[in-house]
Amino acid sequence: ILSGCSMGGYHAGNFFFRRPDLFDGVVSLSGLFHADYLFPNYDNELIYRNSPLDFLANIGPHSLLAEQYKGKTLIFCCGQGNYERVTGASTGRLQGVLQNLKIDAWFDIWGKDVSHDFYWWRRQAQYFFGKIAEGAWRRAA
Repeated sequence: ILSGCSMGGYHAGNFFFRRPDLFDGVVSLSGLFHADYLFPNYDNELIYRNSPLDFLANIGPHSLLAEQYKGKTLIFCCGQGNYERVTGASTGRLQGVLQNLKIDAWFDIWGKDVSHDFYWWRRQAQYFFGKIAEGAWRRAA
């Protein structure tokens, strides 16, 4: 399972969505899933292929990629506190895209006191990996 926080959360999600054949899932904490935030006004095939919100919106629910996501562990979390506004919006958009594709994923938005910080990512990682170890992540989603 790929995992990461902040930019690492983006990379974990991007690698998983590009190559679901290689990974069993993803735990992304405070990830950003649209490359335009990092590369504004720069649009080409390379940016598109590394912007999950863009390329996922253009695959169908029965495409090979979408089928490979199904049954895997997909967990996305962010807070609502300091420096989480952009990641929260991106996470919300990703939730909509995956729902349209009929992909089962756990999206968990933590409170307004939860900031873009290692203190919270450590707590989130312990929580989510604990759920995975228990085999309970699908029940909690």
